[in-house]
Amino acid sequence: MDAMDFSAFQAQDSEYLSKIYAELGNEQKSREWKEYSDYIKSQMNALLWDEEDGTYYDRLESGAFTKVLTPSSFFPLMAGVPSKEQAAKMVKTLVNPDLLWTKLPLATVAKTHPMYGTDMWRGGVWLNLNYFIIKGLYKYGYNEIAEELKTKTLEAVNKWYKKTGAIFEFFDSRDEVYPYECERKGKPTTPPDWRKQVHSIVDFNWSSCFTLMFIQDELYLD
Repeated sequence: MDAMDFSAFQAQDSEYLSKIYAELGNEQKSREWKEYSDYIKSQMNALLWDEEDGTYYDRLESGAFTKVLTPSSFFPLMAGVPSKEQAAKMVKTLVNPDLLWTKLPLATVAKTHPMYGTDMWRGGVWLNLNYFIIKGLYKYGYNEIAEELKTKTLEAVNKWYKKTGAIFEFFDSRDEVYPYECERKGKPTTPPDWRKQVHSIVDFNWSSCFTLMFIQDELYLD
């Protein structure tokens, strides 16, 4: 399977390695990593872009798209992979309220998917994924949508922090279910059994980190 998220990370990492080598004065290495980054981007557009749906999908060994829409489909925005025309189609797909743009965006799988619910990667909302996509939205000039996503994310974190005193691993995309009651690889126990951790983990480090970064508006944009 050719994965759009790993490919996007590799394209971006390679581009930054090129910049690092340029700063160090090694023009040959800088050029090599920039060419590699550009190659990955071109391959993503050739192999992972779905013009009909206006987004990227993972591609199976058979050559078929998985056709499973997740926030990962929009990681290429962060890496600067799509053209402006492609980005416009992606944003239209992104903000569709019948797919990922839930009451608390972004659900980790589209509402139309049979597995959509509160389970961690099957509908739950993660701050790290929102962060990557917000960076991509800013990169392509969709500042208002980026701000809306950031604001909704912070409002949900604050809402559940006031109710529970904790910042959670992930949240319900409908913003209704207590994070303690969200599924995590199965049904949670009642009362919560901290030894099994089959519910959204409390005081989760990267959720706390991204909360702080959003508050301080630290998006480390180019």
